[in-house]
This record gives sequence, structure tokens and C-alpha cells, in this order.
Amino acid sequence: MSGIETLKNNYLPVINAQIQCINELSSEIRQERLALVYNESDYCIEKINAELSASDHTTILFQGKGRACHVFLNGYLASFMTK
Repeated sequence: MSGIETLKNNYLPVINAQIQCINELSSEIRQERLALVYNESDYCIEKINAELSASDHTTILFQGKGRACHVFLNGYLASFMTK
């Protein structure tokens, strides 16, 4: 595993925890959830409408590297704290 892969994978548990927290907060007020899709070079955050088939109605909210994904999710999570 290269140094870049190791660094990227260091964000995986944090990003998973952020998504879980967001999904728990949004379960009471929204009919959607976030899902993480990642490959060798990028993370992808998708918004899935819980009432519809996941393959039919997903919206990509973010696609990029680990640190940027973490920062994006911090902002997304902050939107729940201001309501």
C-alpha cells in the first residue's frame, strides 16, 4: 500500500462516522440518507431517497479526496446544527 493510499484510508473511519451521524439526524426530518462510495482515488457521497429505489434516484453531493470529503461533511453536518 502506498503512502497516499494509507493517508486516504485514514479518513475512511471518520467519514463513515460522519455519514452515520448525519443519517441518524436526518432520519427524523428527511426521507433521504447519505451513502459512501469509494474507489482507489476518490470518495463519492451520494444522497439516496429512502422512499425510492436507490439505483433510480441518487444524487452525487461530493466526489474527491479524503480530507476534502471530511471538510464537506463537516459543513453538511453543521447545517443540522443551525436549524
